[in-house]
Amino acid sequence: MPKDDRTYRAAFRVPEERQDRLLHYMQETLTDLFGIQARWESQERDVYVLRRVEGRAALQESKAAEELSESVHGKITLRRQPVRELCDFLAGRFDTVVVDETGMTGHYDFDIPYQHGQPEVTTRALKDIGLETVKAQRSVQVLVVTLEEAGQGKEP
Repeated sequence: MPKDDRTYRAAFRVPEERQDRLLHYMQETLTDLFGIQARWESQERDVYVLRRVEGRAALQESKAAEELSESVHGKITLRRQPVRELCDFLAGRFDTVVVDETGMTGHYDFDIPYQHGQPEVTTRALKDIGLETVKAQRSVQVLVVTLEEAGQGKEP
């Protein structure tokens, strides 16, 4: 790793059915590429919780023929996607973990606007379709990276 004050950010998408194997592989890859030690740890973190607005009708399941996931020109467009996919996109816009507590298990269509630095644009659009985000604390899996210098661990 360069000895400077740069911040590095990595994002990995892991299919749920292969999560046990691929998360471990990702950890080994980071160790091999950067010479770092890393471990998974459950930590309490500030997150956004995505949930249904009480009293609002449930979203209709998708009738789209094909799946689509994209975020371009200020709009998140999802076709025939589970809510966890929406949470992944929202996490990138809110710059924090978004936890799905909607209880919705199907595949849905979403067209959600966003503007950098203005999360209220997105939260207003979510409310319009019967969803809301609330700040909360949840236990989430995080990768803790330890830099080894002269045989002693130092957490950044």
